[in-house]
Amino acid sequence: MLPEGCASLLRLTVSLCKLLPLATLLFLPLPMAAQSPEAAEVWVQLSSETSAPSKDVSLPLYLKVPPEMKLSRVEARVMFAATWLDVKEVKIGEDGRQAGVSLTHDVEKNPEKTVLVIKAGHNEGDFLPEGELAVLTLHVRQSAPETSLILGLEARAWSPNSAEPLSHVRASEGVLIVTRTGTLPVFGCFFYMH
Repeated sequence: MLPEGCASLLRLTVSLCKLLPLATLLFLPLPMAAQSPEAAEVWVQLSSETSAPSKDVSLPLYLKVPPEMKLSRVEARVMFAATWLDVKEVKIGEDGRQAGVSLTHDVEKNPEKTVLVIKAGHNEGDFLPEGELAVLTLHVRQSAPETSLILGLEARAWSPNSAEPLSHVRASEGVLIVTRTGTLPVFGCFFYMH
């Protein structure tokens, strides 16, 4: 015969063991509701770089498309201070070139802000590829201070045969770090330095 404390502990353990199969159901993955293509997110991302005044810097523009989604065109608006940067060139990115994407751009400029509008699409009804869509080359003016310049980004995307842009498009802005040397200092701590 077990002492009363041990007997009640044993009864509790047996009761919990009976519930164990039910408890495991709480941790099983539940089937997820299928996302509509509209609910999946498209990402347009501008890379970040470091440059020096009086230099050119190239910034790739990337597109990430969910596997179940097809895009026919994308428009990206890159915004930056007109005081320190000039648009030198916009060309098709490697992934866009391989897929036969057509690319156009326009520069809207006022004294304070430059807006570079990039449009990518297919004339033949194909779909836009994921990856490097375009490469922007900007010229950093001699007067640019050592600072971090935000390259704002807004993006819209369209699925084939749609007049309205998708509502789930995310844009990730870039940063251009201007330093006199054109590179950031690298600090390291190695065992032989102590």
